[in-house]
Amino acid sequence: MTKSAPPAKKRRVDQLLTKRGLAESRARAQALVMAGLVFAGDVKMGVLCSAYGVPFEPLDAQKTLGEFLAMRLGMDAVPGDRVRLGPVELVVNEIQKGIATKVGLELEAPDERLPVLRFLHRLRDTIRKTFKTRKQP
Repeated sequence: MTKSAPPAKKRRVDQLLTKRGLAESRARAQALVMAGLVFAGDVKMGVLCSAYGVPFEPLDAQKTLGEFLAMRLGMDAVPGDRVRLGPVELVVNEIQKGIATKVGLELEAPDERLPVLRFLHRLRDTIRKTFKTRKQP
């Protein structure tokens, strides 16, 4: 049996999303919760990561999700591309002009449970990083 927080300490997820600036209204926050966690590409990395306790580099705090994903994935990213940040994954949902405009946050990726797929994801990320560094002068 799990212990529950005292009533004064309990917060609804939609209220937390609104309070922390991750949704512009409670109605929008409720819609996000129902649809899964999806954020606009202009949300700052520092705000999102702090809200969910996700580790990030301090230099990335002022970057938007769209800028961060473009930096990590390159301008050829497509919907469905993922970037792992500690215990979560950022998932590109929509792209306009090479920048992610909607980004999903998955708290636990189901396919990451399989060691073979974890290895393939890491290999893919390594290959992308290698080619990205070779493209830059």
